[in-house]
Amino acid sequence: MKSFALALLMTMGVISAAAAEEPPAGLPTGITCDDVRAKVAELGKIKALAMAIEKGATWRQLAAARRCLATR
Repeated sequence: MKSFALALLMTMGVISAAAAEEPPAGLPTGITCDDVRAKVAELGKIKALAMAIEKGATWRQLAAARRCLATR
């Protein structure tokens, strides 16, 4: 579940201390914006998005991940 969430979250970003403290609504429990950014940095946006979708990420989760990447 965590790798799925990370994958979907990876659909976007890089790093933010403020975002890590209060993740946007829609992220799975236990997943932070830092997790999303790290996965996107590791895989790239396209692969992270594909992985998230493959693992069943919802549109709401994908949108939350995008917000993580937008805030820095």
